[in-house]
Formats: sequence, structure tokens, C-alpha cells
Amino acid sequence: MVCSLSARNGPVGGHARKYQHRGVVLLGASLDNDKTQGQIAPFTKKHKIRFPILVGVTTSDMQKLNLGEAIPATVFLDAEGKVVGRVLGELDKSDLQHRIEWMLGNHRGSEPPAFVDGLKKKQPQPGSPVFTH
Repeated sequence: MVCSLSARNGPVGGHARKYQHRGVVLLGASLDNDKTQGQIAPFTKKHKIRFPILVGVTTSDMQKLNLGEAIPATVFLDAEGKVVGRVLGELDKSDLQHRIEWMLGNHRGSEPPAFVDGLKKKQPQPGSPVFTH
């Protein structure tokens, strides 16, 4: 599982760590450029992110995984490296748990959708006012 770094998705890492003994690996991906990479360590410390971080990831890398260019975004890969799920936007703890359990063979409830675009629901609708009084 690879997720882009954001303060909102930070808690996901703590929850995913409890699956490490079952072979689940969580990697963070930083989109920081050379000028801002120095902020990664303080950010991970502040948000208690205790999993490896891929540095030097680009929006092109995200697009190759069909994640678009926005963060947070999460991709789920099976043991063979095949993409089995993608979530754009925040990933809540219960969805994370359900997806991991499903990948590990515990098929309870319905199969998680292969793609969730959680970013669309947060964008204003065309013609709707941006500011309200």
C-alpha cells in the first residue's frame, strides 16, 4: 500500500502498522521537491508517521498509478505488485481496515470498490456560490 503524505492521512499509518506481521507494507510518498524535502522529517515526526517515505515522487509517478495529481491519494498493491485499489482523497480507518482484510482473504461484507474518488464530493458544483453570507 502506498499513500501520499498529508496530515489528514497520517492516522492511517498507525492503523496499517498493526497488519505488518501479516505481510502488509505501508509506504508513504512525498511529492516534495529539492527545496522542500528538508521539511519531510519534521512533518513525519510531528504527525507520528512511522513508516518508510519514498522521496522524489512526482505527479507523473502518481499519474502512472491513475492517482491524478492531488493528495491525499492511496494505492493498494497485492503481493505481486498489481494495483487492486485506489482511493483519491482521505481514507478513513474503517475503509482501510476493510480493504486490508479483503486483500488478506477475509471476504466479509461487500468487496471494496476498485476506485473511489473522494475528491469530487469536496469540490463546489458548477454555478454554486463559493462564498456565502
